[in-house]
Amino acid sequence: MSLYSNIIKGCAQHTPTNRGKYQVGWVYKPHKTRHKPAITEPYAFSKLLNNVDNVADTFDYNRQILQLLAMLFVRIGDLCAMRWEQVDLANGLWEFRPQKAGSRKDMNDVIVPLPRQAVAILRQLHAKTGDTPFVFYTGRKNAPHTDPQRINNALNSKTMNGGAGYLGVHCPHGFRASAKTMLMERLGYGELITELQLGNTMLNRYGRAYSRMEMLSDRQKMLQDWADYLDDLRAGKIGKVIYLTGKQPKAVNE
Repeated sequence: MSLYSNIIKGCAQHTPTNRGKYQVGWVYKPHKTRHKPAITEPYAFSKLLNNVDNVADTFDYNRQILQLLAMLFVRIGDLCAMRWEQVDLANGLWEFRPQKAGSRKDMNDVIVPLPRQAVAILRQLHAKTGDTPFVFYTGRKNAPHTDPQRINNALNSKTMNGGAGYLGVHCPHGFRASAKTMLMERLGYGELITELQLGNTMLNRYGRAYSRMEMLSDRQKMLQDWADYLDDLRAGKIGKVIYLTGKQPKAVNE
């Protein structure tokens, strides 16, 4: 596609010269990011949590996966593929290589602190699948663990949200936005620690990326505070908003 065609279609910016030509310094306009639907308001989120707790116990572990998604706010593909060898129940830690990272050298492994509530769920699952490689083992030949699409289907089911489902309202990836928003606005946590827990690369003042071990003890406290807050929401305790101010570090990837 020619530069001229891109300009006509609004994909490029330009500065014409007196000769009617375009200067070398043109750039493409950034594409608008389509955000995944997410509930970030506590009252509506409390209803979602109660809906999740009432999901039927299935062979695909839909309820447990959704409960852990709400607590840990990892990517759905990473959670569904969770392996027992990655999990340290004694110390409450889960370390893994994100599927999104692939062979990229600019993305670190992720360490997710496991709050007490998450450990309790995983111990129950260990009694069922602990002798298999996968936490959410299904035994299917071509899909040994739960398919993420089944979690989408569970959220969109008419058994959820008063019969309307959550299609276009909230999706598995949306738990990440829910957690970040409420951790900052309701619990007073900052941009740096929440982005680190999301697994996003954050640069320090020297331009170096923080490691996966950075602020681990603080993140352990944050995840426990978050899990306790979710229990409060389930019980109808909404709480007050805390708005933070000040310049925040910048995330360089999601």
